Formats: sequence, structure tokens, C-alpha cells
Amino acid sequence: MTSEDSARARWDALRHDLLALLWPGSCVACGAPDRVCCAPCLAEIRGQAGAAPRPLVRRLPRPERPALELRAAGRYDRALRAGLVAYKHAGRVGLAKPLGARLGPVLGAAIATAPEPPLVVAVPSRPARVRERGIRHLEPVVRAALRGCPPRRGAGLALRALRTTRGRRSQVGLDRAARRGNAARIAVRRSHAGRIRGRAVVLVDDVCTSGATLSAAADALERAGARAVSAVSICVVEENAEPGGSGARGSGRVRERRNGAPGRRPPA
Repeated sequence: MTSEDSARARWDALRHDLLALLWPGSCVACGAPDRVCCAPCLAEIRGQAGAAPRPLVRRLPRPERPALELRAAGRYDRALRAGLVAYKHAGRVGLAKPLGARLGPVLGAAIATAPEPPLVVAVPSRPARVRERGIRHLEPVVRAALRGCPPRRGAGLALRALRTTRGRRSQVGLDRAARRGNAARIAVRRSHAGRIRGRAVVLVDDVCTSGATLSAAADALERAGARAVSAVSICVVEENAEPGGSGARGSGRVRERRNGAPGRRPPA
């Protein structure tokens, strides 16, 4: 850690102490008093607790198209799950920065290994969800993640290139076939069609469950002329997970179980 990072960490700790005096609370992950997120849980969200976490790699099968490779920064479990839920559903917007820190390494790797400088595109939320949250929740996380990524000349942001189409609803409670049909209600915005054509794209999502939404988003981008698409997410819901660099082909499941309880389906 550099002296600048150390000074920033001390300032952050002091700021959180002062906020705790004004607005006492508890950690969103472990319930420890006086913090929105205590230091150990914050370190776990950032991926700084213990050895540096390796990405989880999944291959998402797609009918009539090559499988989509996904790199996830962690499992949808423990402090990472709690932090993401609090950020999305409880208005804890200050957690965008640590979630971005966790996403940064996998996003940076996807940008660096793309066959050409890519555009970074976010999976869209339904308009009702955007109004409810007051933000497009992926955008602050992606921008925080990019601050820690080595720049690649020619890469760019097109975070709002995709939109949901009429009839799209929450995926929660749908069976696999219904999830695929609902997820397919994604399209490239006309205002971004020219920019997408002929470009490599890195798709970003917060959590991957079945992979239906990411696969549908990739299909929409490819129909609009994107040359190559890969995907990253903050976390992945899975039962069998392996850190590493190449997922099991065809199954759509992450390989080999890591320590910890199996992930659970995220809320709507």
C-alpha cells in the first residue's frame, strides 16, 4: 500500500467514525454496530481479505451461437452478497466504490484480453427499477472499477447501449424456459447502433444466475454487428465453482466447489 493509499484509508476510517456518531447503524453483512459496513466485511467485499481471489469462469451456452465466456469476481455469498443487496435494494450507494474495487480486476482483464479495444456495455435495468432506485446502479460500480484498471487505448464506455423492451419483468420465480423468453426482451438502442457495429464489447452485470440475461444481451449486440462479446459480473450464483481461467464447456456451470455455503438466488 502506498503512502497515499494509507492516508486515504485513515481518512476513510475517520469519516466513518464521525458518521457513526451522527447516524448509528450496523454492518449490512455481519451486524456489527456503528458501521454501514465494518472493516473486515468491507475488506471481504473488496477482495482484500486473505489471498487475492481468483476469478470464477463460466461458459454460458447459447442456442446456435458460440458459448459466452463470463468472468465473475466472486460468489454471490457472504459479505459480497450482503453488500450488493444493500447497494441495490437499501440505497447504500456508498458501497459502489468497494463493489467496483472487487469488479476491477476481472473487468480490467476482459478489456486487456479483448481481440481489439472494446466498448464496455452494462446490462440494462427495467425503467421501473431505475425509477425505484433513483440510479442506474451498474454505472457507478463500473466507473469505480475502471479507476483501478490499466487504460487501453481505443477502449470506451457505452454503458447505456442496451435497453429492455416492452413486457420485460423480474426474472425471480420464473422457470428456465420463461427466464429465457423474458431475458430476450433486450435490444440495442438506435442511438448506439452505429457505435456498436464492428466493435468488440465487454458486457457487465452485477450478478449472474442462470446466464439468460447475459446471453440475451450478447445476442442483441451481435445482431447489431458487434464483432466479439465477452462478459464480466461482480458475482455469480452457483453450486460448483472453480477459480481459474477456462470454464467447463457446454454445461454453463462453474467448475469445482470453493469453500463456503452454496449461493442463493438474488432478490428481484
